[in-house]
Amino acid sequence: MFAEYLNTPRLVADSSGTAVWRNDNAEPFGDSPANEDPSGLGAFEFPLGFAGTYRDKEIGGKLYNWNRTADPALGRYLQSDPVGLLGGTNTYLHLSGNPLSKVDLMGYSDLLEGGTRRPPIGLRNPSAEAQRSLAQQLQRTIESWFCPPDCADIQQQIDASISTLRVRYVQMTADVNNLYCTRPTGKFSWFGHQFAYNNERKRLQKLVAQAKQRGCPYDPEADDWIKRDPPTCPAR
Repeated sequence: MFAEYLNTPRLVADSSGTAVWRNDNAEPFGDSPANEDPSGLGAFEFPLGFAGTYRDKEIGGKLYNWNRTADPALGRYLQSDPVGLLGGTNTYLHLSGNPLSKVDLMGYSDLLEGGTRRPPIGLRNPSAEAQRSLAQQLQRTIESWFCPPDCADIQQQIDASISTLRVRYVQMTADVNNLYCTRPTGKFSWFGHQFAYNNERKRLQKLVAQAKQRGCPYDPEADDWIKRDPPTCPAR
């Protein structure tokens, strides 16, 4: 299963690489049915929509979003925001009217791509990292239906390496107390983090090479992290 930058599923392929399901939706709020038989091999039903949503055919293809249901034809929720005006003055707004850069995992607080929004008071809201982890687990499950066992192991290691790099990169760039820069050497110094980050990049590069050699699909985000240099010590 392959997803785009907001973890919306776009393509499901079998072990030979043949597409069995494809979503080329051109509507901003997902009001286009997916192609469940793009290769003429028979219908393949895959009901996931935007991250955190389930496209329910029994209610006309509307998007079940845990706490609420969104209507892609209207571009809005059918129920008012359960947190009331804490979520904004328009309590029926879906993805803050910006489906190209936001997702909503639970139906009450959207997340910006690449960052998070503070959850409403009294309610839990998964972090962006949790969102990606959920999407990766889903991708591994689906790929296990079509991929050889050795591919599943490599994919899992690649996903774990991406997560490690992402967390370390965010910790370094969000060093609000200037802790890393004040320690010249050692495990928890800025140079220590750079060393660990670069070692993980090398490990990820080897895993991707193994995946390519065995013909295993992998998360294309891995290529971005292999090329991404560690951040420099922020000026204070």
